[in-house]
Amino acid sequence: MKVIDNTPLQLVSTYCGSDGESCSFDIYVDGRLLKTITLKAQRSEELYDMKIDIPLEYTSEKDKVSVSFQSHKEKMIGRIFGVRIVKTE
Repeated sequence: MKVIDNTPLQLVSTYCGSDGESCSFDIYVDGRLLKTITLKAQRSEELYDMKIDIPLEYTSEKDKVSVSFQSHKEKMIGRIFGVRIVKTE
């Protein structure tokens, strides 16, 4: 995914509100742990965005990064309806 060097960025992922406790996973940027997530079933089938700040050192002197999702043992990642990197507002 494209990034801008020395610019505050966020990873925005879109999930389904009905996915819940069976969904627990880690998000990595270029192999470095960004955040551990456990989804909570709080909504119906409504989609929602989760924004995570990306530390500047993860994107320093780079123009692109790889984003990956890894489920925890006996858990799922959940349905992902979109992933993008945006400038922090």
